[in-house]
Amino acid sequence: MTRAKDISKIVTDADLSGTLDVAGAVTVGSGSNTTISIDSSSAFDASLTTDGANQALNIIGTNNSSNGNVYIKTGGTGTPLTRARFNPNGDISFYEDTGTTPKLFWDASAESLGIGNSSPTNVLEISANSTNNGMLINNTSTGSPARITLTNDEGSGFIDQNNNLLRFNQSGSTDVVIDSSGNLLVGSTSITTGTLGS
Repeated sequence: MTRAKDISKIVTDADLSGTLDVAGAVTVGSGSNTTISIDSSSAFDASLTTDGANQALNIIGTNNSSNGNVYIKTGGTGTPLTRARFNPNGDISFYEDTGTTPKLFWDASAESLGIGNSSPTNVLEISANSTNNGMLINNTSTGSPARITLTNDEGSGFIDQNNNLLRFNQSGSTDVVIDSSGNLLVGSTSITTGTLGS
């Protein structure tokens, strides 16, 4: 195929089949709603790839802080649904099944992640508006605890579930336990008849 520095000098409107081999940059359109369409008659055939060592595929939206978004959309029929949006300021949104509401949101300036919340005010914020929705921590290794560890410059502690005991541990010592019968144990992991704790 013939190569040229400026393909616009060859064609102004083209419908090509096969391979377009271009050295250098290609600019498509200069107005609004410019579209590059990649069609395939077979399933899972259309792709955009890089070919070469140490190559990177860059998808760049350049405009201003409000309009330079990059969207990923899907949809076989009708209007494509938004699945992800990358904002020029670094914010990233992933949308629910209808493509209308972001349900996983990264706030770049605040360095905060919201799940079910597009305006997180903490480093990690999880929100739900239906019954029995929340966070599950599951350790599938037999006999190993499911644990949340809390730490700062003064020390660390954890809350875990293991051997049918809900344990509250501070600086390596298990201080409070709730057993499978609902007994509250302070300073002990088992209960003696007539004694609360140790």
